[in-house]
Order: sequence, then structure tokens, then C-alpha cells
Amino acid sequence: MPSPLASAWPNGACCAFIVHEGQLSFSQLAQLSSTDKALVSRTLKLLEQRGLVQLQASGRGRARKLMCRLSPAGLDLHDQMIRVARERQAAMLRVLSPTERQGLYQTLNKLKAECARQDRLHDAAHQDSAPLRDKVARSSPPDGL
Repeated sequence: MPSPLASAWPNGACCAFIVHEGQLSFSQLAQLSSTDKALVSRTLKLLEQRGLVQLQASGRGRARKLMCRLSPAGLDLHDQMIRVARERQAAMLRVLSPTERQGLYQTLNKLKAECARQDRLHDAAHQDSAPLRDKVARSSPPDGL
């Protein structure tokens, strides 16, 4: 039988998002993880059955949300996963020479900066487009003209 750590590993991304935010709604988790809601639902049910997440309904009617947070057992498992990931990362980096590691870090930093730049461009484009969309909608002629 696989260890709880091994069987939870594929769900580590969900756990990481929840740990980072403390608590997330089901919809936020699906959006942040870029995962379809059906898969997030199955993952959360599995994690809840294993006692790793706590799910709680919040709000009423159409504003009702399913909130997710890690249980104490989930937080412990997450900490174990992080320790293992860091150990594996260190082992992988040890096979590189100091020059290769330096080149890797420079490349990663360059990609990180580009990701941040792309995020800023994306955010600016969406901020600028909302007022434009509103202006176009207000100035558009009625249907049929």
C-alpha cells in the first residue's frame, strides 16, 4: 500500500494553493490551479475522505460558496511534502557544477522576470479594456439600426 505522502503527491498543487491562501473557495481553487471544476471537486472529495482538507459551506442562496482549508493532518502532510521536494531539488542541483548552477539560476531569474512582465501586461490590458468595453457598450446604436 502506498504511503499517504505518495498517494497525496498528485494533489499537492491543490494543497499548496490552500496553504498559501489559508482558505479558498472551491471556485478560487479551480481558477488558481487552472483545473476544471469536476477534477477539483473529485480531488477535494478524496482529500476530505483522507482527512486532509476541511470543507465548509458559506453564505446562502446563489452567494453560497464551498470553502476549503487544510486540516491539521493536511498541514502536516504538506510540510512533509515540502521537505521531500526540497531534498530532491537539492540532490538534483548537486549534480551540476557551480558554473552550471549559476547559469541555471540566471536563466530561471530571467524567466521569472519575464513572467512578472507578462502578468503586468495582462493586468494592464484587462484594466484598460474594461472602461473601453463600457464606453463602446454605451455608444453602440440600438439593435436593428
